[in-house]
Amino acid sequence: NCWDSWAQPYLNKAMEMGLITEEDTDFRYNGLPCTRGNMAKIATRAFEYLKEEDIADTSTYATKLKDYSDIPDKFKKYVLQAYGKGIISGYEDGTFRSDGILTRAEASSVLVRLIDKAERPNADETLYDYFGRKVTWTEPLRIDVPEQYQVSLSDISISQAIYDEAVANGGNISTKTLSRSKAMMFEDLVLQSIKY
Repeated sequence: NCWDSWAQPYLNKAMEMGLITEEDTDFRYNGLPCTRGNMAKIATRAFEYLKEEDIADTSTYATKLKDYSDIPDKFKKYVLQAYGKGIISGYEDGTFRSDGILTRAEASSVLVRLIDKAERPNADETLYDYFGRKVTWTEPLRIDVPEQYQVSLSDISISQAIYDEAVANGGNISTKTLSRSKAMMFEDLVLQSIKY
């Protein structure tokens, strides 16, 4: 085994908890440093161990990561969960860099964010239920349309505070109206897509 004697008990515990498994050969046996992809996998297993629910729809996060197509398939689902939950942040240029080596500072941040949800990026953002998908106030409700037609809850012609109050009182998104310009653009897209 390539692990130092001081680290062996921690590896054994991680194996016992299912955070590291026999399939993690590079990290487990070959002495290679932990990549950000590997850390995403371990972190995802950790919050599953902690009984945190997976993010059901990660499609929004896939579109946010510019290098998503470069992430090896074996890491993709873990990266989207860890990134979506704010366990591992992306870089300022919009990439995740799953093959990058995890620094000690990044590893420490991952541990802190796993333990304390308040430390996760955007932890203070309210998540709204949009037909079963959790979205933030400014996140596009539909990402399968051209960017200029994308609409978020913030495009509803009321303030976030009023919307929150309405939802708390049993209201829902269908009772509100989109701001006129966005609604007209969206309507135009729908009309263009109809085959006559």
